[in-house]
Amino acid sequence: MAVLSLVAVCLAGGADAQEANAGLPPQSIYPGDCGVFFWTRAEPNAFIAFANRTRGDARIWLDGAIVDFTVPVSATPEGRVGEQIAYTIPAAGARLEGEITEQRGDEFVLSRAFLRQTLADGSEPVTPLVGLAACRIPSAP
Repeated sequence: MAVLSLVAVCLAGGADAQEANAGLPPQSIYPGDCGVFFWTRAEPNAFIAFANRTRGDARIWLDGAIVDFTVPVSATPEGRVGEQIAYTIPAAGARLEGEITEQRGDEFVLSRAFLRQTLADGSEPVTPLVGLAACRIPSAP
């Protein structure tokens, strides 16, 4: 499946982009792999989470640090409209949640997505997110 130019920015960005948005650095998605990318809904749309649905590895930017975690390998890694996505990050007391709401060509948009955290004081802030699920097509031999 094709990779949206927005995803390409995450893959090809740089240290300057990370510092400007205070989020994850560019993430690698290998030919044949599928991933879900999450950005904050509020400007400047910081890239904060990535999950490789083919390999099961993931990372999130929380409180100024990168936290690695695992996600279940998906039987339909490219996604499908109506699919609910929920990833728990136990080490951070956080949960990523979203719903694939639209298909645009070969990409799937998560317009209803959230980061839910449980803080030490018991409060539970919710950060609105947007996301995209896409696959990288293997190169022809």
